[in-house]
Amino acid sequence: MEKPILAAIIFTYNHRNHIARCIESLVNQNTTYNYQIRIYDDCSTDGTTDICREYAAKYPEKIKLTVQPENTFLKPYNEMQSYKAIQDIDTKYFCIIDGDDCWCDENKLQIALDFLENNPEYIGFAHDTNHICTFTGEEMSYVHEIGKWNDIKNPMPLAATPYYFTSSRIFRNLGFKEKHLIPVDYLIYFFHAQKGPIYFYDKIMANYYVSEYNNFSNMEDAEQKFLLSSFGYKIAKFFDYKEDALAMDVQAYYNKESCKTIEKYKKIFGVKAGWNIYFLVTFVPKFGFEAFDLNWVCPRKLIKKRADTRLEQETKRMQVTKTVIRNHMKQLNKQIRLVKIIDFLQSHNLIGKEGSWLYDYIEKSRERKVKRIAEKQDYIKKLHQLVLPSKKIIHRLKTDNKKENT
Repeated sequence: MEKPILAAIIFTYNHRNHIARCIESLVNQNTTYNYQIRIYDDCSTDGTTDICREYAAKYPEKIKLTVQPENTFLKPYNEMQSYKAIQDIDTKYFCIIDGDDCWCDENKLQIALDFLENNPEYIGFAHDTNHICTFTGEEMSYVHEIGKWNDIKNPMPLAATPYYFTSSRIFRNLGFKEKHLIPVDYLIYFFHAQKGPIYFYDKIMANYYVSEYNNFSNMEDAEQKFLLSSFGYKIAKFFDYKEDALAMDVQAYYNKESCKTIEKYKKIFGVKAGWNIYFLVTFVPKFGFEAFDLNWVCPRKLIKKRADTRLEQETKRMQVTKTVIRNHMKQLNKQIRLVKIIDFLQSHNLIGKEGSWLYDYIEKSRERKVKRIAEKQDYIKKLHQLVLPSKKIIHRLKTDNKKENT
Protein backbone atom coordinates (compact mmCIF):
# COMPACT_ATOMS: atom_id res chain seq x y z
CA MET A 1 0.00 0.00 0.00
CA GLU A 2 1.29 3.47 -0.91
CA LYS A 3 2.51 5.48 2.08
CA PRO A 4 0.36 8.55 2.87
CA ILE A 5 1.86 11.86 1.82
CA LEU A 6 0.01 13.76 4.56
CA ALA A 7 -1.17 13.09 8.12
CA ALA A 8 -4.31 15.04 9.07
CA ILE A 9 -4.39 15.08 12.87
CA ILE A 10 -7.65 15.54 14.78
CA PHE A 11 -7.48 16.30 18.50
CA THR A 12 -10.76 15.58 20.27
CA TYR A 13 -12.17 15.46 23.77
CA ASN A 14 -15.92 15.36 24.40
CA HIS A 15 -16.90 16.71 20.99
CA ARG A 16 -19.89 14.40 20.58
CA ASN A 17 -22.01 17.03 18.84
CA HIS A 18 -19.23 18.11 16.47
CA ILE A 19 -16.77 15.29 15.81
CA ALA A 20 -18.77 13.66 12.98
CA ARG A 21 -18.87 16.99 11.14
CA CYS A 22 -15.11 17.33 11.54
CA ILE A 23 -14.30 13.80 10.38
CA GLU A 24 -16.70 14.01 7.44
CA SER A 25 -15.02 17.20 6.24
CA LEU A 26 -11.67 15.40 6.13
CA VAL A 27 -12.92 12.10 4.75
CA ASN A 28 -14.81 13.71 1.87
CA GLN A 29 -11.85 15.47 0.27
CA ASN A 30 -11.67 15.28 -3.50
CA THR A 31 -7.99 14.55 -3.96
CA THR A 32 -5.63 12.29 -5.87
CA TYR A 33 -3.19 12.29 -2.96
CA ASN A 34 -3.01 9.50 -0.43
CA TYR A 35 -3.52 10.91 3.06
CA GLN A 36 -4.30 9.49 6.49
CA ILE A 37 -6.61 10.90 9.15
CA ARG A 38 -5.20 10.35 12.63
CA ILE A 39 -7.72 10.89 15.41
CA TYR A 40 -6.45 11.30 18.97
CA ASP A 41 -9.25 11.03 21.54
CA ASP A 42 -8.24 12.13 25.04
CA CYS A 43 -10.46 9.59 26.86
CA SER A 44 -13.79 11.23 26.06
CA THR A 45 -16.71 10.43 28.34
CA ASP A 46 -19.65 11.74 26.30
CA GLY A 47 -19.84 9.25 23.44
CA THR A 48 -17.26 10.91 21.19
CA THR A 49 -15.11 7.78 21.29
CA ASP A 50 -17.94 5.60 19.96
CA ILE A 51 -18.47 7.96 17.03
CA CYS A 52 -14.75 7.93 16.25
CA ARG A 53 -14.71 4.12 16.37
CA GLU A 54 -17.62 3.95 13.95
CA TYR A 55 -15.75 6.10 11.44
CA ALA A 56 -12.50 4.19 11.96
CA ALA A 57 -14.35 0.94 11.24
CA LYS A 58 -16.03 2.45 8.18
CA TYR A 59 -12.77 3.81 6.72
CA PRO A 60 -10.05 1.46 8.03
CA GLU A 61 -7.57 2.37 5.27
CA LYS A 62 -8.00 6.11 5.78
CA ILE A 63 -8.50 6.59 9.54
CA LYS A 64 -6.18 5.64 12.38
CA LEU A 65 -7.75 6.09 15.82
CA THR A 66 -5.82 6.42 19.08
CA VAL A 67 -7.87 6.52 22.29
CA GLN A 68 -6.04 7.48 25.46
CA PRO A 69 -6.70 5.09 28.38
CA GLU A 70 -7.02 8.11 30.68
CA ASN A 71 -7.27 11.86 30.21
CA THR A 72 -3.91 13.60 29.77
CA PHE A 73 -4.86 17.26 30.29
CA LEU A 74 -3.15 17.58 33.69
CA LYS A 75 -0.37 15.10 33.03
CA PRO A 76 3.29 16.00 32.38
CA TYR A 77 3.69 17.54 28.95
CA ASN A 78 5.53 14.55 27.48
CA GLU A 79 2.58 12.34 28.44
CA MET A 80 -0.10 14.51 26.83
CA GLN A 81 -1.80 13.12 23.74
CA SER A 82 -0.79 16.12 21.63
CA TYR A 83 2.88 15.40 22.34
CA LYS A 84 2.45 11.79 21.31
CA ALA A 85 0.71 12.85 18.12
CA ILE A 86 3.59 15.10 17.08
CA GLN A 87 6.12 12.39 17.83
CA ASP A 88 4.19 10.01 15.54
CA ILE A 89 4.38 12.25 12.44
CA ASP A 90 6.20 10.35 9.70
CA THR A 91 4.66 11.81 6.53
CA LYS A 92 5.97 14.47 4.12
CA TYR A 93 3.21 16.88 5.20
CA PHE A 94 0.93 17.24 8.20
CA CYS A 95 -1.92 19.41 9.45
CA ILE A 96 -3.87 19.72 12.71
CA ILE A 97 -7.53 20.46 13.49
CA ASP A 98 -9.60 20.38 16.68
CA GLY A 99 -12.60 18.07 16.75
CA ASP A 100 -15.12 20.90 17.13
CA ASP A 101 -13.90 22.67 13.96
CA CYS A 102 -14.09 21.49 10.35
CA TRP A 103 -12.98 22.13 6.78
CA CYS A 104 -15.58 23.60 4.45
CA ASP A 105 -13.99 23.06 1.05
CA GLU A 106 -13.76 19.53 -0.36
CA ASN A 107 -10.91 20.57 -2.66
CA LYS A 108 -8.68 21.95 0.08
CA LEU A 109 -6.14 19.12 0.12
CA GLN A 110 -5.85 18.91 -3.65
CA ILE A 111 -5.24 22.66 -3.97
CA ALA A 112 -2.78 22.80 -1.07
CA LEU A 113 -0.74 19.73 -1.98
CA ASP A 114 -0.64 20.61 -5.67
CA PHE A 115 0.87 23.94 -4.72
CA LEU A 116 3.39 22.57 -2.22
CA GLU A 117 4.49 19.76 -4.51
CA ASN A 118 5.14 22.25 -7.32
CA ASN A 119 6.71 24.96 -5.15
CA PRO A 120 9.32 23.37 -2.88
CA GLU A 121 10.58 26.78 -1.69
CA TYR A 122 7.34 27.18 0.32
CA ILE A 123 7.22 25.28 3.59
CA GLY A 124 3.53 25.72 4.24
CA PHE A 125 0.08 26.55 2.90
CA ALA A 126 -2.66 28.51 4.67
CA HIS A 127 -6.02 30.05 3.84
CA ASP A 128 -8.77 32.20 5.30
CA THR A 129 -11.14 30.82 7.96
CA ASN A 130 -14.79 31.41 8.73
CA HIS A 131 -14.91 32.63 12.35
CA ILE A 132 -18.28 31.52 13.77
CA CYS A 133 -19.60 32.60 17.18
CA THR A 134 -21.90 29.87 18.50
CA PHE A 135 -23.45 32.33 20.98
CA THR A 136 -24.65 34.87 18.39
CA GLY A 137 -24.44 32.97 15.10
CA GLU A 138 -22.25 35.74 13.69
CA GLU A 139 -19.84 34.67 10.94
CA MET A 140 -16.78 36.66 9.89
CA SER A 141 -13.70 36.25 7.74
CA TYR A 142 -10.83 35.80 10.18
CA VAL A 143 -8.24 37.28 7.81
CA HIS A 144 -10.14 40.19 6.29
CA GLU A 145 -12.78 41.17 8.87
CA ILE A 146 -11.16 40.28 12.19
CA GLY A 147 -7.45 40.57 11.40
CA LYS A 148 -8.07 43.24 8.74
CA TRP A 149 -5.16 41.89 6.69
CA ASN A 150 -6.25 42.96 3.24
CA ASP A 151 -2.93 43.37 1.46
CA ILE A 152 -1.26 39.98 1.83
CA LYS A 153 1.40 39.29 -0.77
CA ASN A 154 3.23 36.03 -1.41
CA PRO A 155 5.86 35.18 -0.38
CA MET A 156 5.20 36.65 3.04
CA PRO A 157 8.07 37.86 5.26
CA LEU A 158 8.64 36.41 8.72
CA ALA A 159 6.49 38.62 10.97
CA ALA A 160 3.93 38.49 13.78
CA THR A 161 1.09 39.05 11.34
CA PRO A 162 -0.75 37.93 9.38
CA TYR A 163 -1.38 34.86 11.51
CA TYR A 164 -3.58 31.94 10.51
CA PHE A 165 -5.78 29.53 12.44
CA THR A 166 -4.50 26.02 13.04
CA SER A 167 -7.25 24.45 10.91
CA SER A 168 -6.07 26.44 7.87
CA ARG A 169 -2.44 25.32 7.84
CA ILE A 170 -0.58 22.52 6.11
CA PHE A 171 3.17 22.22 6.78
CA ARG A 172 6.04 20.22 5.43
CA ASN A 173 7.39 17.86 8.05
CA LEU A 174 10.58 19.70 8.96
CA GLY A 175 11.27 18.13 12.34
CA PHE A 176 9.23 20.04 14.90
CA LYS A 177 9.04 16.83 16.91
CA GLU A 178 12.78 17.11 17.55
CA LYS A 179 11.98 20.11 19.74
CA HIS A 180 10.17 17.68 22.07
CA LEU A 181 7.30 20.08 22.69
CA ILE A 182 3.55 19.77 22.53
CA PRO A 183 2.18 21.52 19.41
CA VAL A 184 1.74 24.94 21.02
CA ASP A 185 -0.14 26.83 18.33
CA TYR A 186 2.12 29.84 17.83
CA LEU A 187 5.38 27.93 18.37
CA ILE A 188 4.61 25.36 15.70
CA TYR A 189 3.58 28.19 13.37
CA PHE A 190 6.71 30.30 13.79
CA PHE A 191 8.96 27.23 13.77
CA HIS A 192 7.88 26.63 10.19
CA ALA A 193 7.56 30.28 9.17
CA GLN A 194 11.19 30.80 10.19
CA LYS A 195 12.30 28.05 7.81
CA GLY A 196 10.61 29.47 4.72
CA PRO A 197 7.53 31.28 3.39
CA ILE A 198 3.97 30.10 3.98
CA TYR A 199 1.74 30.54 0.95
CA PHE A 200 -1.57 32.30 1.57
CA TYR A 201 -4.54 31.15 -0.54
CA ASP A 202 -7.24 33.79 -0.25
CA LYS A 203 -10.32 31.65 0.20
CA ILE A 204 -12.33 30.46 3.22
CA MET A 205 -11.77 26.71 3.47
CA ALA A 206 -12.36 25.97 7.17
CA ASN A 207 -14.79 26.84 9.96
CA TYR A 208 -13.57 27.84 13.41
CA TYR A 209 -16.25 27.76 16.12
CA VAL A 210 -16.08 29.97 19.21
CA SER A 211 -17.83 28.35 22.19
CA GLU A 212 -17.73 28.20 25.97
CA TYR A 213 -15.71 25.00 25.95
CA ASN A 214 -12.15 26.14 25.21
CA ASN A 215 -9.62 26.61 27.99
CA PHE A 216 -9.69 30.39 27.89
CA SER A 217 -13.46 30.44 28.47
CA ASN A 218 -12.80 30.16 32.21
CA MET A 219 -10.70 33.33 32.20
CA GLU A 220 -11.69 36.99 32.13
CA ASP A 221 -10.82 39.14 29.11
CA ALA A 222 -8.07 40.94 31.03
CA GLU A 223 -6.54 37.60 32.05
CA GLN A 224 -6.63 36.33 28.48
CA LYS A 225 -4.87 39.45 27.22
CA PHE A 226 -2.30 39.09 29.98
CA LEU A 227 -1.56 35.50 28.93
CA LEU A 228 -1.28 36.50 25.28
CA SER A 229 1.39 39.03 26.25
CA SER A 230 3.65 36.11 27.24
CA PHE A 231 3.95 34.98 23.62
CA GLY A 232 6.78 37.38 22.78
CA TYR A 233 9.00 35.90 25.49
CA LYS A 234 8.17 32.36 24.44
CA ILE A 235 9.11 33.16 20.82
CA ALA A 236 12.39 34.72 21.99
CA LYS A 237 13.23 31.66 24.10
CA PHE A 238 12.11 29.19 21.43
CA PHE A 239 14.62 30.64 18.95
CA ASP A 240 17.33 30.89 21.61
CA TYR A 241 17.02 34.71 21.54
CA LYS A 242 18.33 34.86 17.95
CA GLU A 243 15.03 36.10 16.46
CA ASP A 244 14.65 39.12 18.70
CA ALA A 245 13.01 41.27 16.01
CA LEU A 246 10.29 38.65 15.52
CA ALA A 247 9.82 38.25 19.29
CA MET A 248 9.41 42.01 19.72
CA ASP A 249 7.01 42.09 16.76
CA VAL A 250 4.85 39.45 18.43
CA GLN A 251 5.09 41.25 21.77
CA ALA A 252 4.01 44.54 20.21
CA TYR A 253 1.03 42.85 18.57
CA TYR A 254 -0.30 41.56 21.90
CA ASN A 255 0.97 44.18 24.36
CA LYS A 256 2.65 47.23 22.86
CA GLU A 257 2.98 48.97 26.21
CA SER A 258 5.30 46.27 27.59
CA CYS A 259 7.83 46.71 24.78
CA LYS A 260 9.42 49.77 26.40
CA THR A 261 10.01 47.85 29.61
CA ILE A 262 11.50 44.90 27.74
CA GLU A 263 13.80 47.15 25.71
CA LYS A 264 14.98 48.78 28.93
CA TYR A 265 15.79 45.38 30.48
CA LYS A 266 17.60 44.26 27.32
CA LYS A 267 19.67 47.45 27.21
CA ILE A 268 20.81 46.96 30.80
CA PHE A 269 21.16 43.16 30.99
CA GLY A 270 21.44 42.02 27.37
CA VAL A 271 18.85 40.35 25.13
CA LYS A 272 18.60 36.94 26.83
CA ALA A 273 18.74 38.18 30.42
CA GLY A 274 16.46 41.10 29.61
CA TRP A 275 13.69 38.86 28.29
CA ASN A 276 14.05 36.46 31.23
CA ILE A 277 13.98 39.21 33.84
CA TYR A 278 10.86 40.68 32.24
CA PHE A 279 9.13 37.29 32.33
CA LEU A 280 10.35 36.59 35.86
CA VAL A 281 8.93 39.78 37.36
CA THR A 282 5.76 39.80 35.21
CA PHE A 283 4.49 36.20 35.03
CA VAL A 284 6.24 34.05 37.64
CA PRO A 285 4.66 35.81 40.66
CA LYS A 286 1.22 35.03 39.21
CA PHE A 287 1.75 31.58 37.68
CA GLY A 288 4.92 30.18 39.24
CA PHE A 289 8.13 28.93 37.63
CA GLU A 290 6.22 26.38 35.54
CA ALA A 291 5.32 29.29 33.26
CA PHE A 292 8.93 29.37 32.01
CA ASP A 293 8.33 26.05 30.24
CA LEU A 294 7.78 26.49 26.50
CA ASN A 295 4.90 24.00 26.73
CA TRP A 296 3.09 26.24 29.22
CA VAL A 297 0.24 28.18 27.63
CA CYS A 298 -2.24 28.65 30.46
CA PRO A 299 -2.62 27.72 34.15
CA ARG A 300 -4.24 24.31 33.74
CA LYS A 301 -4.98 23.76 37.43
CA LEU A 302 -6.55 27.19 37.76
CA ILE A 303 -8.73 26.53 34.73
CA LYS A 304 -9.76 23.21 36.26
CA LYS A 305 -10.66 24.89 39.56
CA ARG A 306 -12.76 27.52 37.82
CA ALA A 307 -14.47 24.84 35.77
CA ASP A 308 -15.47 23.17 39.07
CA THR A 309 -16.91 26.47 40.33
CA ARG A 310 -18.81 27.00 37.10
CA LEU A 311 -20.21 23.49 37.38
CA GLU A 312 -21.56 24.22 40.85
CA GLN A 313 -23.05 27.56 39.80
CA GLU A 314 -24.59 26.22 36.60
CA THR A 315 -26.06 23.24 38.45
CA LYS A 316 -27.73 25.48 41.03
CA ARG A 317 -29.06 27.81 38.35
CA MET A 318 -30.47 24.92 36.36
CA GLN A 319 -32.10 23.38 39.44
CA VAL A 320 -33.86 26.68 40.25
CA THR A 321 -35.08 26.99 36.66
CA LYS A 322 -36.29 23.40 36.65
CA THR A 323 -38.29 24.04 39.83
CA VAL A 324 -39.95 27.04 38.20
CA ILE A 325 -40.75 24.92 35.14
CA ARG A 326 -42.31 22.18 37.27
CA ASN A 327 -44.55 24.70 39.05
CA HIS A 328 -45.70 26.20 35.76
CA MET A 329 -46.27 22.73 34.32
CA LYS A 330 -48.61 21.93 37.22
CA GLN A 331 -50.59 25.08 36.50
CA LEU A 332 -50.60 24.32 32.78
CA ASN A 333 -51.88 20.78 33.27
CA LYS A 334 -54.62 22.05 35.56
CA GLN A 335 -55.81 24.50 32.87
CA ILE A 336 -55.67 21.78 30.20
CA ARG A 337 -57.77 19.43 32.36
CA LEU A 338 -60.39 22.14 32.88
CA VAL A 339 -60.60 22.81 29.15
CA LYS A 340 -61.02 19.08 28.48
CA ILE A 341 -63.83 18.94 31.03
CA ILE A 342 -65.58 21.88 29.35
CA ASP A 343 -65.13 20.23 25.93
CA PHE A 344 -66.70 17.04 27.28
CA LEU A 345 -69.65 18.93 28.78
CA GLN A 346 -70.22 20.88 25.57
CA SER A 347 -70.02 17.81 23.34
CA HIS A 348 -72.68 16.06 25.44
CA ASN A 349 -74.98 19.10 25.76
CA LEU A 350 -74.58 19.08 29.55
CA ILE A 351 -74.30 22.86 29.89
CA GLY A 352 -77.19 23.87 27.71
CA LYS A 353 -77.30 24.78 24.08
CA GLU A 354 -75.14 27.35 22.34
CA GLY A 355 -76.61 30.81 22.96
CA SER A 356 -77.89 30.10 26.46
CA TRP A 357 -76.45 32.24 29.25
CA LEU A 358 -74.73 29.23 30.93
CA TYR A 359 -73.21 28.01 27.68
CA ASP A 360 -71.91 31.48 26.77
CA TYR A 361 -70.52 32.05 30.27
CA ILE A 362 -68.60 28.77 30.27
CA GLU A 363 -67.45 29.29 26.66
CA LYS A 364 -65.90 32.64 27.60
CA SER A 365 -64.19 30.95 30.53
CA ARG A 366 -62.88 28.31 28.13
CA GLU A 367 -61.48 30.95 25.76
CA ARG A 368 -59.65 32.61 28.64
CA LYS A 369 -58.17 29.30 29.71
CA VAL A 370 -57.08 28.43 26.15
CA LYS A 371 -55.35 31.81 25.90
CA ARG A 372 -53.61 31.27 29.24
CA ILE A 373 -52.57 27.79 28.15
CA ALA A 374 -50.91 29.21 25.02
CA GLU A 375 -49.16 31.91 27.04
CA LYS A 376 -48.04 29.39 29.63
CA GLN A 377 -46.71 27.01 26.98
CA ASP A 378 -44.76 29.82 25.37
CA TYR A 379 -43.28 30.85 28.73
CA ILE A 380 -42.31 27.27 29.60
CA LYS A 381 -40.68 26.94 26.19
CA LYS A 382 -38.56 30.01 26.95
CA LEU A 383 -37.57 28.54 30.32
CA HIS A 384 -36.47 25.35 28.57
CA GLN A 385 -34.30 27.45 26.27
CA LEU A 386 -32.60 28.77 29.40
CA VAL A 387 -32.04 25.26 30.73
CA LEU A 388 -30.60 23.70 27.57
CA PRO A 389 -27.38 25.77 27.46
CA SER A 390 -26.87 25.03 31.16
CA LYS A 391 -27.27 21.31 30.48
CA LYS A 392 -24.57 21.48 27.81
CA ILE A 393 -22.23 23.44 30.06
CA ILE A 394 -22.86 21.11 33.01
CA HIS A 395 -22.25 18.04 30.87
CA ARG A 396 -18.96 19.47 29.66
CA LEU A 397 -17.85 20.60 33.11
CA LYS A 398 -18.71 17.23 34.64
CA THR A 399 -16.53 15.46 32.12
CA ASP A 400 -13.77 18.04 32.62
CA ASN A 401 -14.14 17.32 36.33
CA LYS A 402 -12.94 13.77 35.77
CA LYS A 403 -9.55 15.04 34.58
CA GLU A 404 -8.56 15.58 38.21
CA ASN A 405 -9.31 11.94 38.98
CA THR A 406 -7.31 10.63 36.03
